[in-house]
Amino acid sequence: MTVLPFAYEIPRCTGLLKTEPSDFIVEEILGFPLSGEGEHWYVWVEKEQLNTQDLVKLIATHLGVSPKTITYAGLKDKQGITRQWFCIHWLNKPIPPIESLQGIGWKVLESQRHHKKLKIGYLQGNRFIITLKSLSHPEEALQKLPLIKQFGIPNYFGEQRFGIQNQNLHRASQLLFDGKRIKDRFLEGMALSAARSYIFNQILAHRIQKGNWREAIPGDLMMLAGTHSIFSPAIDEAETMQARINRFDISPVAPLWGSGELKIKQDAFNLLQDAVKPIEGWCHALAKLKLTVDYRPLILQASDLEWQCKGSMIRLSFALPAGAYATVLVRELIQTT
Repeated sequence: MTVLPFAYEIPRCTGLLKTEPSDFIVEEILGFPLSGEGEHWYVWVEKEQLNTQDLVKLIATHLGVSPKTITYAGLKDKQGITRQWFCIHWLNKPIPPIESLQGIGWKVLESQRHHKKLKIGYLQGNRFIITLKSLSHPEEALQKLPLIKQFGIPNYFGEQRFGIQNQNLHRASQLLFDGKRIKDRFLEGMALSAARSYIFNQILAHRIQKGNWREAIPGDLMMLAGTHSIFSPAIDEAETMQARINRFDISPVAPLWGSGELKIKQDAFNLLQDAVKPIEGWCHALAKLKLTVDYRPLILQASDLEWQCKGSMIRLSFALPAGAYATVLVRELIQTT
């Protein structure tokens, strides 16, 4: 894949990320209270050097249940320290003591019953503490951080979405163009998500190159912050829409490709067509699978963004909505070595 354009110039600053687990800490923000009763058992787990799928298997083995009974809201990186929620269907069983719920690289910090199952995406967001080390030009990163806080960053899908050496996208190519089936449903879902993410990134990249990724242009769809609600602004609302974009109340969107009519029109649609022309084969192939078209904001706000600098090290803290990637903020600041 080609290098995606930057919003704030290509960084000269080089540095290190994830030299040790404590350099990358992520904590889920559930976004709703647990009821304390019901057939679903929520466990708040701290893990280190384990990915989400591996941890599901470890918890299942520890409890003597099938991994299929365990759900989660989102996948988390292996590298770093993560605190995330898991949900276990635990009908009419006593809850084990928390001190017994641990293993190598993981431990349960809290648990509670709830009446609803935890599903993918049922999450308000994630809170991050990230330490960047051995920075060659920390002053450059420090100059960009106020701009990122004020204007946001492109809401790219991060490299993690595409797998190690883009293996998820490679599987998608084999599935869509070579007719090679993927027997594992999880891997198939990851492959199709990677394909849709690839198209989205190309559309966003095109808007960045045109200098209008955070502008309201005729025909844009807007998404209300904190929701998945979309709407088409009236022609005479351009000035109002731009003011709302500037305060992160709304964002223009691009499609997660699928079947069905695109609601983006006029100038925004023409830009969209130009962006996908080199990859229209991917678009046609996904549309045939009857995946319903969805939408994702172009602009990503790093809420409560704060930073501390000590010599060649910068420590960042911020929150992102569910589905966003902290690494797309980091890439605007440094080139990792």
